[in-house]
Amino acid sequence: MRKELKFIFLLFLLSILSVNVYAAKRYWAANANANWNVSGNWSATSGGAGGVSVPGSNDTVYFDSTANFQCTIDATVNIKRLEILATFTNTIIQGANAITIGTSGAVLSGGTFTGGSSNITVTGAFTLSGTAFTSTSATLILTSTFTNTSGSFTHNSGLVYFNPAGAKTYTGTTTFYRVQFFPTANASTLTFASGTTFTTTDLTVSGTFQTTFAGGTINVTGDITITNTYPTSSNTTLITITGTGSQHIYGQSGGSGFHLPDLTINKSGTLYLHNSVLVSGDFTYTAGTIDAGTSTVVFAYLLSISGTFALNNVTFNGPQNYTYTLTSASLTVKGTLSVNYTNGAGYVRLLGGTIHAEGNITVANTTNSNPLFGGGTTVIAIDGTGNQTLTGSNTEDAGYLPAITINKTSGTLSLVNKISTNANWTWTAGTVSAGTSTVYIYGSRTITGSHTLHHLTFDGTSAVTNTIASGTILTLTGTLTTNGSGAVTLNTGTIYAQGNITVTNTSASSGGSASIIINGGANQLFTGNGTAGQGKLPKITINKTGGTLYLNSVISVFGDWIYSAGTVAASYYSMGTFVTSTVVLYGTSNLNGTGGGSAMSFYNLTIGGNTRTLTGNIDVNNNLAISSGATFSAGSNSINCGGNWANSNGTWTYGTSTVVFDGSTYRNIARTSGGSAATETFYNLSFNRSGASQTLGSPATVNNVLTLTAGHVKSTTANYLTLIDNATLVGGSNMAYVHGPVRKTGNDAFIFPLGDTTLADTTAYHPLGISAPAVNTDQFEATYFALAQTYGDSLVDSLGSISNCEYWALERKSGTSTVSVTGTWNSNSCNISDYQGLRLAQWNGTFWDDLGVSSIAVTDRQGTITSPVALSFPISRVPIVISRPRPTDPYAVLRRKLDGGYYQVNNGALFFRFDDEYNDADELLTFNVYSNMNNLITSNTSLPAIMQLLVYYGDNRYKLNTLNCHFTASGSLPTGFYILEVINEKNEHWFLRFQNNTNNITVSCPTQEQG
Repeated sequence: MRKELKFIFLLFLLSILSVNVYAAKRYWAANANANWNVSGNWSATSGGAGGVSVPGSNDTVYFDSTANFQCTIDATVNIKRLEILATFTNTIIQGANAITIGTSGAVLSGGTFTGGSSNITVTGAFTLSGTAFTSTSATLILTSTFTNTSGSFTHNSGLVYFNPAGAKTYTGTTTFYRVQFFPTANASTLTFASGTTFTTTDLTVSGTFQTTFAGGTINVTGDITITNTYPTSSNTTLITITGTGSQHIYGQSGGSGFHLPDLTINKSGTLYLHNSVLVSGDFTYTAGTIDAGTSTVVFAYLLSISGTFALNNVTFNGPQNYTYTLTSASLTVKGTLSVNYTNGAGYVRLLGGTIHAEGNITVANTTNSNPLFGGGTTVIAIDGTGNQTLTGSNTEDAGYLPAITINKTSGTLSLVNKISTNANWTWTAGTVSAGTSTVYIYGSRTITGSHTLHHLTFDGTSAVTNTIASGTILTLTGTLTTNGSGAVTLNTGTIYAQGNITVTNTSASSGGSASIIINGGANQLFTGNGTAGQGKLPKITINKTGGTLYLNSVISVFGDWIYSAGTVAASYYSMGTFVTSTVVLYGTSNLNGTGGGSAMSFYNLTIGGNTRTLTGNIDVNNNLAISSGATFSAGSNSINCGGNWANSNGTWTYGTSTVVFDGSTYRNIARTSGGSAATETFYNLSFNRSGASQTLGSPATVNNVLTLTAGHVKSTTANYLTLIDNATLVGGSNMAYVHGPVRKTGNDAFIFPLGDTTLADTTAYHPLGISAPAVNTDQFEATYFALAQTYGDSLVDSLGSISNCEYWALERKSGTSTVSVTGTWNSNSCNISDYQGLRLAQWNGTFWDDLGVSSIAVTDRQGTITSPVALSFPISRVPIVISRPRPTDPYAVLRRKLDGGYYQVNNGALFFRFDDEYNDADELLTFNVYSNMNNLITSNTSLPAIMQLLVYYGDNRYKLNTLNCHFTASGSLPTGFYILEVINEKNEHWFLRFQNNTNNITVSCPTQEQG
């Protein structure tokens, strides 16, 4: 037990001795000026006797008033801590020996410290609070904090080497000769206390660890060298460059590393820049010359730039969302201006001031950035005198630039890739080579200056108003695009679209007052967004010098549509698919489809809203529609429509226009009002359709001229065709007529152009004429039916028969006038071959009454019969038919001498007789036919007996068939005037002058008939 106690006591004594050995205090105890490395000059207590050991690496050294004598360091010093108390008033001289002060640092409060020529290393805090401190001419290495509150610091032309590990604070305004920061650990934040200014001739930041400068000021009168490779960018310390001679900033040899904090240049002489100078704080130029050489200045983080100065290459970096503010700044970039988005979600925003770009401009970003924040209000003035290139991102709607101004006095600006801006675009001077580039405009912006771009996109993510400045002509050799869901309004100036136009914008409210002139010399494609009323464009003018403009999908236009020249394909085949287009017009604007004497062709045309005024003719190959609430004002122009006419409760102001329905497919004319059919009125209405019908889906009225050239018009009792007072008809034929009721108002004689589509186009036309009613407000309606009447078969005594295959119906819709009628038969009319004695009859409700005949006119195999008797309208709707009287002698009489009249031959049958004792039973009579010029046409003596032209009836009655295919050398007897001569066996002559109306129709050869 006693041995154990002794052992414990021994350990206690050893521990006490160990503490004394390793953590001793040493006080300067010399009684005269003396050297450091003498044990007699050191005491273990203040004022104690000397003779203890010289201070070692674990000792704390004190200088105080108890030994106020000079200390000369004559050996290498390695201590834990150094304290010079305020009571010490003498001097410590370093000499040529290195000094190492450990982790407890140095507190210098009194006396004088004179540095020598070897390094001084302070691992702990360095506190200068009263000592007149002169640093070493070698290197003062400070690992911990630096505090200078009083006394003085003289740099001795030495280097102060800040070698921190972690966060450190530096306090007190101090002038150094050279300063180097070399952190030895990451997250080394070097904080300069408020009011602290370090002044140094040279500044170096080196190492590989993260280093952040915060607060205070470093004033550099010489060079700055940056070799730290860690990309720290959140620095807030101010570095001022204030030298009077040449100074240099040596940046990174690569593009990444430590970023300088706030930087102010306020010097005389020249500041030279080298390599890549990275700046993450405010950059202020006040005075001095900057020689940027071939350097690159990289701005990163949130900072401002002030002053008017020039740099070489400049990069605005955007690893995050960064805003750069040019406060009253004019920055000239002589090399390349780069705007980099190293993070796809980041943006670079430049606010205020001007950047004069004299070299290339490059935007590097492959994903979208936020256009609401990217770009900015800075003006990038591209004003270099040599060739320059503006290279955008590889992605449209990415890498937004601020306002662009092109003002080059020489050289060419080449545009490459996709260039996006959310600010104004201005051209003042210079050659622009757009190549295959795209300029992407976001927001409400202004484009100024007449120049040429390739692709141009107006973004409509939100509602925007883009202005083409007054007098500006913007020429686009590529595609003009509007997109987004917000309204895209284009105002004021002119766009020459020489390439395609593509609309994907879906807003229903857009357009504007600008003018888009489509004037390319090659093929162009104009594609709408596919929905009427969306993506409206401003004024469109087509004035192409070559190629074809292809229209595709639904194209909505708010401004004028003017056609001046060029080929337009509104429908076409592409890759085996039939492509059609619809142009929908809104806005109170003009429409002119005629240029250079020819009209462009729309496929479908819709008047979608407001008032559209025709200032020239238009041609619509398919459907023309007028939407509810829209007004279509035609003026005195012509409208050709090949498809449907659909007026859906809109306003059709016809003026003195002419509407021509052409085309080759069955179409409709319809107007609705309040959901029901309403009357559509035309001034001049013309039908010229190729073998097709036009159906009336609602009543139609003609105020001036109805022209029927080709095609059938189908009307019904509800949807009829009306001509008002003084309106006239032009045309009408087997190829052009109205199938169904036609109404006529007024006191004009009129021919109703009637027909029936169930008949062949060679026999379908059967008009009905009326004499002039007494009153101009009276109205009549007529209809033709190619079928047997069903009213009855009772006939007045004077009639022998009525037609069993056709009739007309005439109805007096208003008024009390009576009219006589003229009916027209055609070659289908119940096989009428003998036109003598034909007359008209009307159904009076009980029987068919004889209207008589005042005249018959025959042309070819059709003719007209006019009644002398006016219809009395015993019933409201009077059927009218062709009839025959009871039979009478139909034969023409030959005379011994020609008189002045002539007999009319129709349908190839001339019946005649003469008084003679001979007939032609023995075939000895001679029958000659002469022309009106007395030239012999033919004779029965020249034809074979089986092909005789004449047949006899036993009492000298004969029939001459003028349709015999052997009548003349060329066929049947042509239409014209002739003389028939008969010579009997006594050589006696009989004569008849007749007119033949067979119109040169060829038929099969007949056989002899006898009756």
